[in-house]
Amino acid sequence: MAANRFVSQAGELEVSQCFYCKHKYEKSQGCKAFPDIIPDDILYNRKDHTKPYPGDHGVRFKLAEELFS
Repeated sequence: MAANRFVSQAGELEVSQCFYCKHKYEKSQGCKAFPDIIPDDILYNRKDHTKPYPGDHGVRFKLAEELFS
């Protein structure tokens, strides 16, 4: 998934890449990569998490395909 897919243009709704990630915990501010809390750079789409990010333990964005079935 391209990083620019999550970059908003003026007047557009911006949704966090985390919303679409299979690793996001449902009832927590964390995920498999960041169990306690997802860094703001990723949560607010300032960094593309299909690429390595410090502290992510090798876990990257993966589309939660069940959201689209």
